Amino acid sequence: MLYDLPKPKDGEVFCEFNVNPKKNISLDCSIRATALAFDISYDKAYRNLCEFGIKMSRMFNESRCIGVYLSNKAVRLMIDVQETVKEFALNHPKGRFLLGVKVDNDKLKITDHTVCCIDGIVYDSFDSTNATIYRAWQVYLSEEELLYDVLVGIKDAATKPYKDNEDCFTALEMKELLNYRRMLERDLQKMEDFMEGR
Repeated sequence: MLYDLPKPKDGEVFCEFNVNPKKNISLDCSIRATALAFDISYDKAYRNLCEFGIKMSRMFNESRCIGVYLSNKAVRLMIDVQETVKEFALNHPKGRFLLGVKVDNDKLKITDHTVCCIDGIVYDSFDSTNATIYRAWQVYLSEEELLYDVLVGIKDAATKPYKDNEDCFTALEMKELLNYRRMLERDLQKMEDFMEGR
């Protein structure tokens, strides 16, 4: 890993950490959070986001631009619109996430903010754990990790009793899921074998 992430104080989910090479406190939260989440350099995250901003004729740190950048690199999550960053971190002890939040920071004069959460720890240049989340993406460092989570999720959905899934799937979709159950279990076993062999 590129960054040696510090640990928070006991019982806390926030850890102050700034990947800005000059440790500047500026309006670069989307760059800092992206660099951390994808484990890439600050400069690379900056260039990547700027390229999308140029293609879209938008500022690189607009939520729409960030969303397009993440659309083929991360999985957008359904979230409780009242959930705070701290609640999200406590509910997601594993994984890498980028969170779009509404924050009231008089010092920086910002309302929209992007923050990174890794394995239940919120890394930011200031404590944003009370901010309300409006968008969340799960980030995967490899296609294998993404595929593994997708297969596990489908397998879990296909093996639950129908009544547990009736709000999520139509009867036809449920039938298709159940028909693919054996195939998915076989593919999942192959993926588990692959992940263990890494």
